[in-house]
Amino acid sequence: GTAFNGHSRMAAAAVLETALQESLRAAEEIWGDDFAVAANTASIDLDTLYDIGRRLDQSAPDSPVAKDFWDRLAAVPAQQLVSRLESQIVYFAEREGQVVTVHVDADASLRLLPVRYQTVTDALVHVAKNIATHAPDPPEMRAAAGKPPALQVWINISREPANSSIFRLSIRDDGCGADTGRMRARLMLKAPDTDAIAAMSDDAILQTIFDDDTTSIDKVTETSGRGVGLGALRSAVTELGGRIYAESIAGEGLCLHITLPVFSRIAG
Repeated sequence: GTAFNGHSRMAAAAVLETALQESLRAAEEIWGDDFAVAANTASIDLDTLYDIGRRLDQSAPDSPVAKDFWDRLAAVPAQQLVSRLESQIVYFAEREGQVVTVHVDADASLRLLPVRYQTVTDALVHVAKNIATHAPDPPEMRAAAGKPPALQVWINISREPANSSIFRLSIRDDGCGADTGRMRARLMLKAPDTDAIAAMSDDAILQTIFDDDTTSIDKVTETSGRGVGLGALRSAVTELGGRIYAESIAGEGLCLHITLPVFSRIAG
């Protein structure tokens, strides 16, 4: 019985090995070299990865090996930092019954440590919600303005040309833009000093979109109108030593500019 069972196991193992090799060959034919590369890829949990990096920094912080570790192993392509935002914009737009086309342009040479920007990437969900609920203009208005039927959104992430230690994330849409007149009127309704609000420039009024109690719509929905969201993004950006700024032209869309330092190490 033992010999028979051993022979059966060997035969089964041979069949399994043959099936596995056939599956690998088929996968390589379908997915090409990318699949072959994946077969040589190992995974490691982030805590272990960062612990190794910290130990490298302690032993030889200025060595090429330590720099290569953070740049080539721990950091990821910049496009990965905004991939979730792209998906969120599409998701929330579909929930609102809107059609959107998202274009992503990422500097291929820019690699970032995702853990350092987690609070910012988490807060970007509010940008996705705002684009889905505030940006779209009616189809007839888009047609009259010569815009394509679908709302267009451009996400650009790249190093600042004049300072490679800083990168810029820009999120622009071609929607209806911000109504600074309505924003001003709403601010005057609740401001103790209406003269000060009246004296503010349109640009200064626009920047109040980052205040937690600012909204420019009349109806509270599941995704908008509560006057919260972009304030969390501004807080996350400023806590990392960055800046956030809005630009808008009525009828032409809105653009958010975020500048942040390029962190080369994990803090602590």
